[in-house]
Amino acid sequence: MYCKYCGQQLAEGAVFCHSCGRKYVEKKKKEPDEKKEFIDVKAYWQNLAFFKKVCFIFTFFVAALWSALFTVSFFVG
Repeated sequence: MYCKYCGQQLAEGAVFCHSCGRKYVEKKKKEPDEKKEFIDVKAYWQNLAFFKKVCFIFTFFVAALWSALFTVSFFVG
């Protein structure tokens, strides 16, 4: 491997360049994850914990109630 700042050859596993003294950190390339083109909804819900399901349903109903009240208040006055 070579120093990306000065181009000198580095010892294997070196953290600092012996020529310019700069720290050298080799970035590991991440392998791309397998892309999913769709979400299996049934498997997704089965993997969620009960608490998360309850929170989701509660949030949905609160948002629906809020939007209904907002709509009614808009037309009423």
